[in-house]
Amino acid sequence: MNVKNVDCFHLESMTQLEKHTVKHPILPHELPGHVFLKQQLPIKGSEIGIHCLEAYESMPFYHKHNKHEETYIFYSGEGEFKVDDEIIPIKEGSIIHVKPNGIRTWRNTSQTALYWICVQSSVEHEIPGNVQDGTALKKEVIWS
Repeated sequence: MNVKNVDCFHLESMTQLEKHTVKHPILPHELPGHVFLKQQLPIKGSEIGIHCLEAYESMPFYHKHNKHEETYIFYSGEGEFKVDDEIIPIKEGSIIHVKPNGIRTWRNTSQTALYWICVQSSVEHEIPGNVQDGTALKKEVIWS
């Protein structure tokens, strides 16, 4: 593809996430089921991760951020999300927004994989919501 204003990355399948791993500096081994898109695309304003946890697996550590908030979008499976010792049930369609200092971890409590997307962005650079940054063009949509 030779298009000026777009970059693409294709996962072979969302159900093949376990083939992708990430090495976290505090763990002695790689974690399966994680793709960070900043490593695949020239994203500047956020980090977006696509993740899965197999049945009854758990994130092996707590974490928090200094200047980044995270929004977790769960699209398959069930589990529990823990923030500052509060437990929130999660399922398909659950969306969890965590402020930087929220101490967080989560686990899969089901017999099937738990899938989610996490969007990490800076709290220092607020962007307008909805469609305020977009400009609709008077151009007919044609698919040839």
